[in-house]
Amino acid sequence: MPITEYQELPSDVKKITENCDKHNEKYTIYCRKHECPCCGGCVVEDHIDCRHFFRLTNIIDKAKTSESLNEIEQSLSEMAENIERIRQNRENNIKTISEKKQHIEKEIKETREKINNHLDKIQDAIIETLNKVVEKEKDQIRQLLALLDGKRAEISEHQKNMEEWRLRFMISNNVKIFKTDGSKDFEVKTPTWAFDVAYISEDNTLAVSSGESGDMV
Repeated sequence: MPITEYQELPSDVKKITENCDKHNEKYTIYCRKHECPCCGGCVVEDHIDCRHFFRLTNIIDKAKTSESLNEIEQSLSEMAENIERIRQNRENNIKTISEKKQHIEKEIKETREKINNHLDKIQDAIIETLNKVVEKEKDQIRQLLALLDGKRAEISEHQKNMEEWRLRFMISNNVKIFKTDGSKDFEVKTPTWAFDVAYISEDNTLAVSSGESGDMV
């Protein structure tokens, strides 16, 4: 009998008892036509015309084997489902991990951009402050240079005036004493050709000394 037919045996086969209630004999035969177990008395009395008999022990063993195969098949099916479920879960885990990785990379890039922007602002602020300080120092130096240029021009003008006075004294033998307001105070006749002129501010007079004698006039 094919396994498919064994699997189609009625559930009563699995629940049969060992002895016949009618003849009190042990069941030994299975009638395919009536689908029931039979003892020797049953065959003689009730199944005399039946042709398809099987040993009951073989039927029971094959039925049990078929049940075991079903259980194994069910177990394998469940294992396959579990494996597929676990596999799907792990694939989802891989997808989730990849998505988390992309999210973390995005956050890192955004954080880096924020840090770079903040550092750029700090750098711009420092450079702006530095430029202001440098320009301020340059302005102060320029002002000082302008002041020094003015003083140098004044000194140069005084030197020029002194040289003109020296030439005047060398040309004339007369020593003229001037007041601070530019008016002549008095004049002295002297034979010398070289003179040194100096201001004396206490009494508003001009002192002239001879280049040869060093005497003050």
